[in-house]
Amino acid sequence: MTKKFWISTSTVAAATIVMAAPLTALAASSGQAGTSTAGSTYGSTSPSQMTSQAEKKVEWTDLTSAVAYMNKTQMSALPDWTLMVNFADNHIVPDVKWSAKGLSSKASTGTLDKEILAALADHLNPQDLMGHNLVQDLASREWTSGKNAGYFASAAGAPDTTDTGLSVTDQALSILALQDAGGVKYDAAAAEKWLLGTQHKDGGFGYQVGASSDSNDTAYVIEALASLGDTSMSGPVAKALAYEKKLQVSDGGFLYDSTAKAMDADSDGTVMDALASVGIAPSSWAVGTNTPVTALLSLYNAKVGGFNYQLSGKYSGVDGYSTRDGAFGLAASLTGKSIFERLHYTPLTKWNAYWAAVAKKHGLWMNHQWMPWSAVKEEAAAGSYDSSLNAYWQAVVKKGGMWVTKDGHPVFMPWNEQMAHAALVGSFGADSVFVAGL
Repeated sequence: MTKKFWISTSTVAAATIVMAAPLTALAASSGQAGTSTAGSTYGSTSPSQMTSQAEKKVEWTDLTSAVAYMNKTQMSALPDWTLMVNFADNHIVPDVKWSAKGLSSKASTGTLDKEILAALADHLNPQDLMGHNLVQDLASREWTSGKNAGYFASAAGAPDTTDTGLSVTDQALSILALQDAGGVKYDAAAAEKWLLGTQHKDGGFGYQVGASSDSNDTAYVIEALASLGDTSMSGPVAKALAYEKKLQVSDGGFLYDSTAKAMDADSDGTVMDALASVGIAPSSWAVGTNTPVTALLSLYNAKVGGFNYQLSGKYSGVDGYSTRDGAFGLAASLTGKSIFERLHYTPLTKWNAYWAAVAKKHGLWMNHQWMPWSAVKEEAAAGSYDSSLNAYWQAVVKKGGMWVTKDGHPVFMPWNEQMAHAALVGSFGADSVFVAGL
């Protein structure tokens, strides 16, 4: 049966409809009874419980500045990462000029990883980007036999001839890219097995086979494992988290490795993002009154708008990588999700027969009043994806609304556009709703 979900004009007029906007302006619902999106905080509740509102305001400001810095200085040097930084603060970069070299089947695996993730960040389909199926190209590079079965070759057709110099970083990013994009078959179990085979006794991972452990690449692996369903309690992830914890210093930040003398923005940001990927609020890893969040914020350079790599010394300047990782870390703190977890969104763009007809007419008549498509679009999405809503919201839909308390008395609130928004966010996540332009 086609779902229509009739709504009243009065409830539509009162609904809070959030369009494409920066992270600071977005709101989300936890999907609980009587909860609306108006005035709530984007993301999970755990980060907001651990971080003061004053600190969160600073995080928002610094994140927005980091996006501006990347757009101004890194769009040519680090185009893929710059698009992902924009996504971290829910910005869309229009009219992106994609490199023919990056889309080529001859592109390196590391390049393909970033192109796929960047396409998702810009709300594009990496399976049909300028006529190229980047996802299939990447999946086809997985070795299916031999000592390194499960590894994604560095280039198309590269033979499995040696285990020296194989990139652990690229393997983690390949898994993340394929998991986020979906729509392709590959041997995820073999890919994970190969990755786990590179874990060191200290629990960490290096950037390539044979390289010693470091906090940044260990963070990427944690995120890749999380995308495959591993949790903070899974053996390899627990060991990796313990390794990261050993690198945390008194100011709350993280060292690059055991030989480093001071924390840096890259390590702070990547570890914060990894913590969020397994459901750990970055601010919960406190050292006294210091946290990874306060450590990262101390590296922000207000004059430049980006993040210093370190607080002092010859590596104290602002650069694209430190600003990228700083932005990812702040976004993880604010949303409770890693950047790669958020890129695994559901495109809510297909309407059922009823709502497709409404869209074609650009709206519908209701109670002798014309309701434009923009006013019922979220209702259309909820109606079209009703069977995929979570159990709570499916029950609300079945009842045609919910009971709420108003002036101390129970009042039945009929299903409306605001509830549709809350249902979509609670079931699919704020990023899915944002990407769909709802």
